[in-house]
Amino acid sequence: MGRSVQTEVSRRKGWPSNGTPRCWKGVGCTRLRLKILPRAIGIILGVCSCWPVFASAQPPGDDSFFEQKIAPLLAQRCLECHNATTQEGGLDLSRREGLAAMDIAKPLLENATANLMWQRVAADEMPPKHPLAPDEKNLLKLWLDQGAPWAGGPIDRFRYSSGSRAGYDWWSWQLLHDTVTLPPQGASGPHPVDRFIDAKLHELGLQAAGRADPRTQLRRLYNDLIGLPPSYSEVTAFVADPSDKAWEAAVDRLLSAPEFGERWAQHWLDVARFGESDGFEYNQPREDAWHFRDWVIQAFNDDLPYDQFVRLQLAGDPVKTGSKESLAAQGFLVAGIHNPVIGQSPAMRANARHAELEEIAATTSQAFLGLTIHCARCHDHKYDPISTTDYYRFIAALDGVQRGIRTTQPWEPESAASNEQRRQALQGTLQTLQSQRGAIHSTSGNALVSRRAYRINEANQRYVLRIAAAPTVWANPAQATGPEDGILVRLLRDDASVAQFFVVRPGSWSEAQGRPQFRPYEFEYVGDGRGDLHVRMEAATHEDRFGGAVESLSIAELAGEVVFEDSFENLTDRNHRGLQADTSAIVYFGLSSERWVHSGVNAIHAVEVAPGNDAVQFYGGVADVVVEPVTEQEQVLQSELTELTRLAVGVPVYTVVSGTPGAMHVMRRGDPMQPLDPVTAGGPRGIMGPNADWNLTADASDLERRAALALWMTDRHNGPFHRAIVNRVWHWLFGRGLVATPSDLGFQGGLPTHPELLEWLAMDFRDTGMSIKKLIRQMVLSEAYRRSSLVEPDLQAQGDAIDQDAIYLWRRQPTRLQAEGLRDSMLSISGALSRNPFGPGFRDVVIETVGAAHYYRADEKAGREFDRRSIYRWRPRGDRSSLLEAFDCPDPSAATPERAITTTPTQSLSLWNHALVLRLSRHLAERIQQETGMDPGLQVQQAWQAVLLREPTAEEEEIATQLVRQHGLASLCRVLFNAGEAVVID
Repeated sequence: MGRSVQTEVSRRKGWPSNGTPRCWKGVGCTRLRLKILPRAIGIILGVCSCWPVFASAQPPGDDSFFEQKIAPLLAQRCLECHNATTQEGGLDLSRREGLAAMDIAKPLLENATANLMWQRVAADEMPPKHPLAPDEKNLLKLWLDQGAPWAGGPIDRFRYSSGSRAGYDWWSWQLLHDTVTLPPQGASGPHPVDRFIDAKLHELGLQAAGRADPRTQLRRLYNDLIGLPPSYSEVTAFVADPSDKAWEAAVDRLLSAPEFGERWAQHWLDVARFGESDGFEYNQPREDAWHFRDWVIQAFNDDLPYDQFVRLQLAGDPVKTGSKESLAAQGFLVAGIHNPVIGQSPAMRANARHAELEEIAATTSQAFLGLTIHCARCHDHKYDPISTTDYYRFIAALDGVQRGIRTTQPWEPESAASNEQRRQALQGTLQTLQSQRGAIHSTSGNALVSRRAYRINEANQRYVLRIAAAPTVWANPAQATGPEDGILVRLLRDDASVAQFFVVRPGSWSEAQGRPQFRPYEFEYVGDGRGDLHVRMEAATHEDRFGGAVESLSIAELAGEVVFEDSFENLTDRNHRGLQADTSAIVYFGLSSERWVHSGVNAIHAVEVAPGNDAVQFYGGVADVVVEPVTEQEQVLQSELTELTRLAVGVPVYTVVSGTPGAMHVMRRGDPMQPLDPVTAGGPRGIMGPNADWNLTADASDLERRAALALWMTDRHNGPFHRAIVNRVWHWLFGRGLVATPSDLGFQGGLPTHPELLEWLAMDFRDTGMSIKKLIRQMVLSEAYRRSSLVEPDLQAQGDAIDQDAIYLWRRQPTRLQAEGLRDSMLSISGALSRNPFGPGFRDVVIETVGAAHYYRADEKAGREFDRRSIYRWRPRGDRSSLLEAFDCPDPSAATPERAITTTPTQSLSLWNHALVLRLSRHLAERIQQETGMDPGLQVQQAWQAVLLREPTAEEEEIATQLVRQHGLASLCRVLFNAGEAVVID
């Protein structure tokens, strides 16, 4: 049946002989609590497979014996307690000079009784609890017999990994490999990810589960990629064709959707500890911090290469000085908490500043490298090879980072013209949309509405609308029809709502000779059966021009029967007339008609095309009503228009204000008032590959330092940089990283379950353009991703005996929707979700102030503004919606690389009683009633399809129908929102 995971972990050996670091699998190391004995020589114990030793080894005549055998042994087993700083028992084994203290430098054969070190080791007193193994004792004895010969300088205790800490040879610090051998093809097929997964399953004796059912697969994919549920029609289509081709098409479609960036930006905002207030006692709001959130969304949607994504966040100014992109991106560095109350004394100010630098360094190193570099502020890192010098070199790179408001540069001359052109185009589109729904009015513009409604809207009947139109003008040539003008034809219900609309653009007025030439236009539509319709015609825009002239209009069933037509032969009151500009055709105005109700200046206008043949013409007039955007499309256009207008003069952004960094020193025990040796900006020296020394002077500017940091961080050879993001993306898709701690790839974080897979993914990511979308695509196309969480009882029992938590992916773990995903899903299902993106967030809180302190009280509000996706919620520190808080939405006061997943009674109570849930239940019920009518049976089926994306069983349908009859459809919608399968994806 295979070994247990615990046994497997304790028996792991090094990587295969393909050049991969053997330290990958040193998981079996034991951490010690050392017992301190008077004058005892404590030797740290640990079993590390990185540097195996053999009793048969003989000291060679050169220095290799010491370098290859003794130095690793001392570093791994002794130097934790016996180094130049600690010197337990008065012994320092890191340097040649330290050997003399215990007569260790004399040959053991001559000095056995005086050599306290050997006495303690031979008696198994040192190291405490875990004495040296026989082969290790033999090595030590061989060395001591020779008089403890020493080669080279002091031993760096960070050089080798041991049982209690990582060294420079720790797996994540190594150079990224150029090649990794793929395992043979397994049962899951040729996909590279599956080949690594299958190889590990075979090694452990685990049998993989099959694919999840198509509905579950698609729900999982939609939740992971866009954070919203699929529609019932999308599910049924995939259930009918769950092929690999259909799956791949769904993946590509979702990766291209604008909702993708909104979903994945939330992941990064968690890591970046993004909040929109300062925190601490004053908790001042940050009005212009939202630009960072919008930039992250756009960066994910644009698939910005990851190295560029990181460089802009660390040093956007040197890349694109003063641009909105650079200012917004650098919001990463200052997205954390900030205490403006720092005291007056130099000590208080210095301590506050270094606390802030520690917070920035912690987020930066954990987010991009998976290193907890801030743990070395007061002393060398307890578990990773990071010295206090490394820490202060690192924060020296960030010492110029200050926070505040900066204004983007106004449009450059070369971009101003194109931006203004874009603004005008957006304005025209917005006005057209608002005209189409009848929102823009002009008291001077001419419009015609049929006096009665016509049977031109039978359900599922196809119709064709034919119209003959031409450009036109009257006395002023400047008012002639232009390319952007047109005639708007709308079919209206009795309540003036729009059933169908069509825009005819007859083109520019030219130097026509003779009479206007009318061209035929055709439009098709399908009736919805919701009543007869009126016909309304008017100009499409209101810019003091003529939209065009109409000679005839007809509507016919597609089969041929004409149900409405008019050629405007019955116009009366033909007393007033003039001449058309350019053509001198007779124009009549002030006309009327028995079939049409007219509005606008001078009633109906008509141009005489030929004797007895008139065409009505439509003057758009000038818009004299201010119209607010209502529909989602209008809101999106208005947001972009507002932003373009702001950009023309500059936009305030909460971001990095570049200060003047001072000289940096190592601080004794982290106290800024006790400076020691000076340092210049640089990286941790132990990371293999990129040069940790950046050749900067002590007076280097903030921009120079951060530019050097960004280049070092994103260096092609920086292994932790690539491994960290690959592991993080895996965590976001599978619920657990290949390393369980996505922001800590050090000793405390442990080792990857699939080290070769992580290395291969990181190598491929680096070599193929650092595309996050490509990386996601590669992962979700694997069988491991599509695997079921539900398996047969026998297979479940076998798998649980070996790997109960399924960390080796023999099955998938069920996934509970995150707080924001739960809220957004209910909004989407009910039909209330507003897709209006970007811009300042909606505020579902009430701000209360007491003196200078700000308090944020949750206040559930209704309206389209508050039905936007949760990522657009304003995020002050210290308060959240009770629904979001119940489902573990984190407070942004600290980075959240892993979301907590709890199960509490308050979740059920909140999901059942929260005002948002009640409101959306009613909204969904109203939508279903509009679509299905008042039949309870049809309502139940539609509700099941909308919320649970399946048909109800016979028993479910019977019980639910009784519920609807007794308590109403909204009650059923509320029940379904609370169903376990609506909250959890198997």
